[in-house]
Amino acid sequence: MSGRPPIKKFIILAQLAYLITGCFSSARTTVKDGPIAFAVIDSGQHSLADTAAVFLIDNQKQWLEIWRFAKGSIEPMPPAPEIDFKRDMLVAVFMGKKSSGGYRVQMTNIEYAKDTLSISIEYFRRPGGTLLPVVTSPYQIAKFQRLPGKTEDYAINTLIDNVNE
Repeated sequence: MSGRPPIKKFIILAQLAYLITGCFSSARTTVKDGPIAFAVIDSGQHSLADTAAVFLIDNQKQWLEIWRFAKGSIEPMPPAPEIDFKRDMLVAVFMGKKSSGGYRVQMTNIEYAKDTLSISIEYFRRPGGTLLPVVTSPYQIAKFQRLPGKTEDYAINTLIDNVNE
């Protein structure tokens, strides 16, 4: 190859760029500033994420792309949970590639304040002991009440805490 990135990596990067710039529909909701109730709908260890990332998901097309990204190369691909995007939206947190088992990611709080969504995240690592030398890429996906506006109108503030279990 003449120094060009592999096409698969380019396609994944292009899909992620699209997800970051996706738009909300014109539906408007009222959300008070403060903590937002959320429910974890999926988590796992083997996503396709090489680096840490956070994505807001507000439509079915984005959801299916993130679902495939989260589930990696699982065959057969399990069906994505049904989401009512007129009422709800999702946030997906990816920890990035790790060189062993023993890692996991967990959202502990989501807060809304006008144009900022603050997501508190804990990265867990089990210290010591025997850890399997297998590449992992932990993730977690949560559902919460749809926010007003467009994704590009929001600043995402991630508060990360590293925890040893």
